[in-house]
Amino acid sequence: MQRSVLDRWILARLNALVVTVTQALESYDVTGATRPIADFVEELSNWYVRLAAALLECGAGCREPAPQPGRHQTLYEVLVSVSHLLAPFTPFIADEMYRNLIAETVTAAPVSVHLSHWPAAVSAHADEG
Repeated sequence: MQRSVLDRWILARLNALVVTVTQALESYDVTGATRPIADFVEELSNWYVRLAAALLECGAGCREPAPQPGRHQTLYEVLVSVSHLLAPFTPFIADEMYRNLIAETVTAAPVSVHLSHWPAAVSAHADEG
């Protein structure tokens, strides 16, 4: 699937977040794990979601062609990963997110975020610049 620049940007940020949170948790640095998640969620809502919505609405006058079919898939992937990253800190909220996104729609998925695998960094999404 061809992804837009905006989609590649948020996936690169997510990839960096997974690496940061994993390293912080492995060294028992709770603050070093939670603050980057909060910063990422702020970027996600203030930049990615707003820009994606504006690009979907503006049509032919945009710099980028609209609509992008992968945009919803990208947001879905990001939200699933965020639910996993939140699980050690906000177990009930993370589990509710996970169940709404995956457990109730994908029959082969684990029934809880706490029974699923920790997200791994995807080298294809790494920021090369």
